[in-house]
Amino acid sequence: MIETNKLTFLLQVILRIPNNVFDSGKFIERQLSAHGGHKTKLLAMEDAIEFLMVLPGEIAKETRAKFANIIRRYLAGDKSLIEEINANSASSSPIAQLARGGAPSAVEAASSFGWTEQEKAIGYR
Repeated sequence: MIETNKLTFLLQVILRIPNNVFDSGKFIERQLSAHGGHKTKLLAMEDAIEFLMVLPGEIAKETRAKFANIIRRYLAGDKSLIEEINANSASSSPIAQLARGGAPSAVEAASSFGWTEQEKAIGYR
């Protein structure tokens, strides 16, 4: 479990990201527990990837480097990407299913807690 002071710091970092860098309106707040508690901020997968690209910190930096490596390999015509893509296509992992649209996103999973008309209008799945 993450310590409270680390969560507070993370929230402060997220809140400091300007809207022209990442639109905070893409977050959806949902009450995920039927027993109360805090609301949870959710993002659709495509928005989560965009959000990750603007986060500060070492883990985000490492992830961006991995993304850059995939793009470099693609541009270089690295044929081993074909095997990786085929493996992902056949994978039943939750991340692969989510990326293909075959598994419910966090937003979909939370939909049982009710949608606003605005959320329906902007196309959250």
